[in-house]
Amino acid sequence: MLSLLCISTTTFPHSTPFPPFQVHALLAWANASPRGLLLFVDEAESALPDRRAASGVSEVAQNVLNTFLYHTGAQSSQFMLVLATNRPSDLDEALLDRMDEVLPKAKENHYICVVLKWSHEKNIFF
Repeated sequence: MLSLLCISTTTFPHSTPFPPFQVHALLAWANASPRGLLLFVDEAESALPDRRAASGVSEVAQNVLNTFLYHTGAQSSQFMLVLATNRPSDLDEALLDRMDEVLPKAKENHYICVVLKWSHEKNIFF
């Protein structure tokens, strides 16, 4: 498991620096994966902030965002990128434009829970 918090800053406690070229390598590997890959980014707003933010965006965070934009410019059958955030308005607009779906709302939350519970009971995993 990789914490993208260390991407948005240049250092991370108990870890080594995680520069943008490693994000590029990760996403290039995901695109080349013969079995496919689901890449889940929790608290995406911390690693992929809006470049127009009043507080400013660090050079490292901007380079990471540019790397994500480069690798998500076209649809891929090799990997799926899932971004989780409580603050979608803090994500970069160009990144949001590349997302197929923005979920969930309260109704979808319930539906997702029902489907996951059903699939777990039937030993169906997707």
